[in-house]
Amino acid sequence: MAWETLLSQFKGLHTLLMIALFIGICIWAFSPSRQRENEKAAHLVFEDEDMEARTIEQQRRDNHNE
Repeated sequence: MAWETLLSQFKGLHTLLMIALFIGICIWAFSPSRQRENEKAAHLVFEDEDMEARTIEQQRRDNHNE
């Protein structure tokens, strides 16, 4: 078997393996069992804004009480 043929077969198998891996990761990431974690991750940005607003409000109260 020539090296070119062997290399060509390896590239084909490698491509199929990478496609299967990609599809597997997509199925895992969007599976119903991960829905809660995905929703929590989606709201992380808003939690930062809420925390910043609470911090600013607390600083205003502290300054007002002094």
